[in-house]
Amino acid sequence: MKKKEVHIVQLIAKSLTEKLSDEEQETLNQFLTVEENTEEFAAINTVWEDLEHVEFNAFDKDVAWEQFETLKAEKKSNAIQLQQTIIRSIAAVLLLFVGIGWYTYQKTSPMQTEVSVWTTDGGETVMALATENAKHSNDLIELNVASVDQIDGDGIDEIHVPAGKRISVVLSDSSKIWLASGSTFKFPRVFKGATREVEISGKAYFEVHRDVKHPFIVKGHSSDITVLGTEFCVDNTNPKREITTLVEGSVALTKDGATLGKLKPNEQAILTNKSETIEITQVDAKSFVDWKEGVLRIIDKPFLEFQQDLEQWYGVKIINNNKQLVQSNFTGSFDQRDNIHSVMQLIESLQGVHYYMKGDTVIIH
Repeated sequence: MKKKEVHIVQLIAKSLTEKLSDEEQETLNQFLTVEENTEEFAAINTVWEDLEHVEFNAFDKDVAWEQFETLKAEKKSNAIQLQQTIIRSIAAVLLLFVGIGWYTYQKTSPMQTEVSVWTTDGGETVMALATENAKHSNDLIELNVASVDQIDGDGIDEIHVPAGKRISVVLSDSSKIWLASGSTFKFPRVFKGATREVEISGKAYFEVHRDVKHPFIVKGHSSDITVLGTEFCVDNTNPKREITTLVEGSVALTKDGATLGKLKPNEQAILTNKSETIEITQVDAKSFVDWKEGVLRIIDKPFLEFQQDLEQWYGVKIINNNKQLVQSNFTGSFDQRDNIHSVMQLIESLQGVHYYMKGDTVIIH
């Protein structure tokens, strides 16, 4: 293999595990200006991410090679191939990582998943990593406020959900809330007084513990939602509007003390910043809350909104250099356990665009 090819192999392998220098990234970008190279690089990235889910109880290079070839074939069936020597060299580097470093890391490292910054009313950061204080599985982290005994006081705390994650929180009254990526949730450690009040910025699904004597109030950007015991979703990710979707029970929407309307199951209320009235429509409520189970459902969304959803859902940044894509609307369902490559490859096949990854950035052209 030529010296230049060896260098490209080394750069690709390095890019999978760490950040390249500016000079190295420029060299790799030049290599990726060739369309077939871009396609192969995307396939290799996908394989590398999928190897996370492959079990290597006893590493066998022949078995690992077969897994590499199978994964690669599944992810890319029609793309033009790079020279086989380059691909095999890259695969060899992958196998080295998997067979030694990755396997050892998985067996010896304690599980630590980035969760949120849980900040107390006194400004103390209680938790930045989920370890013994939380249950976690890939994209979902479960927190129980009542079980975290190292927090003193009874003030208002705040949880921020990082991109690519979801968090479920059990409050002191046994109400359970699912928080979407990018959301911020404020809540009292202990509910006191006549009402139970929380605040949401982003998207959240509520299962409210019934307590007739203590109404549960959710404060959003544009309105307050009052409930006794019910299940509903609040979405104010878009600062220009707030969407409330009722699954079970009933809720009342108020603004500045005035009642705007009440919802029945399978009804959705939309309130815009410029309006003093709400628009209520009949919907299939469960199709709007699939995200809490790890499914992102898109219904006829413009690309710019779809792009924002993908950035939050998979924890990436997307740069779109294809003007025609902005004119398209999208409908579909995406599992958070998949990676961004599976979504981008689908967009490639449907829209005739191409993309490549640079770190955590997706570049579409």
